[in-house]
Amino acid sequence: MSRSPRFHHSILQCRIASDGTTKSKRYSRRIDAHSGVARARASRIAAATAIRRERMSIKNFEDECPSVRGPTNFLDGLLTRDRVASAMTRHFFEGRSDLFEKYWDTIKEHELRHFFRKYFGKTVEKKDRPYAFVVYGASGYTGSLILEYIYSNADKINLGTDLTFVLAGRTPEKLQARLDEVLEKFPDVKYRPDIFKVNIDSTAHIREMILKCRCVLNVAGPFLNTKADLLVEGCIEYDCDYVDVNGEVPFTHKLIGMHDWAKKKNVLIVPNSAGAGGLPDVAAFYTSEELKKKAKKDADVEKMHCFMFSNGGAPSGGTLATRAAMTASIKHVAKIMGNPFALGGVVGDGKRPEDQDRELNSVRYFKEFEGWSGAFTVRRLPPSRPTASVPTRRDPARLSVSSSHPAPRRAASSRRTQRNAR
Repeated sequence: MSRSPRFHHSILQCRIASDGTTKSKRYSRRIDAHSGVARARASRIAAATAIRRERMSIKNFEDECPSVRGPTNFLDGLLTRDRVASAMTRHFFEGRSDLFEKYWDTIKEHELRHFFRKYFGKTVEKKDRPYAFVVYGASGYTGSLILEYIYSNADKINLGTDLTFVLAGRTPEKLQARLDEVLEKFPDVKYRPDIFKVNIDSTAHIREMILKCRCVLNVAGPFLNTKADLLVEGCIEYDCDYVDVNGEVPFTHKLIGMHDWAKKKNVLIVPNSAGAGGLPDVAAFYTSEELKKKAKKDADVEKMHCFMFSNGGAPSGGTLATRAAMTASIKHVAKIMGNPFALGGVVGDGKRPEDQDRELNSVRYFKEFEGWSGAFTVRRLPPSRPTASVPTRRDPARLSVSSSHPAPRRAASSRRTQRNAR
């Protein structure tokens, strides 16, 4: 179905604001459906020229602060020529494309505003959405942990009354299988979440999902291999908080540019809500604060070694997939991964010995702890952020330690950080 440049240009000028209203500005005069070709020719040439100069997209108009604006990839994908034309054909012309071609330009301004709000706007306010949150991609190991946590606290959170949630993902059958597996452990809990088929490669799917909930919890990795950034954009556009469990520095780095935009829209964006990378920093900060309280003075802590221990374990399938994805994209993310301050938090000039690879990759014996430290095992699967190592601990019941070269029999999968407490 061919469409004139006049149609394309008119759609180009329709812009959706955050509340779903539209502003329409047309460079050429309205052409009556029955007017002659000669009268339209000049306008069509001007419209075609304008199309070559501008991308077709829907932009937010933030009059009070126009400079605070995030990327528009989500909206560009939502308002394509074919999608708008198809929606207008259904809405105004009962699906008849021949009528659309002849009479689309007779549509009134107030009719256009109603149309764009219905098909592309924020039609449901956040407070009126039926679900507190949606868990996207909960068919894997992390999803099972989240579901178990929700159901184990069902009484505390009044699950099903005060709080409701929904599952979403590309394969509802896998989500149902995971849910059934978890529910076997909680036979007394009656609440059963709805399951929606959603693919975040589709901006239309994203919009539909977001308008059903007040928060999105995204656990579908590897994030570098998905359109999770579009999901974040959609959440900001339609006033929905966002949380994920990614451990991929390059992905989180992409979201930094959305900070001011999300802040202005009063939307919470919380990436990296996983424990592995943050625990050493939190432990070091908490310890230094406690030391200051006991010393009763605000003294600086020059250096701190934070050792963490576990009883073993192995990476999940999702973790291994993430490592493979990051390795495959090494050419694009090497610079970010090689910068320990890629996400901010530079201490001093950022060139302290403890922040460098040569320090974090070394194997050392700490006499004061009677234990060895070495690079965190995930460092062996490049690329990884240079902030991790595998410490050991002295366990008199299990370890035989010599005075000259103490060597532990068992290593713990954990992390160490050397950072000045701030």
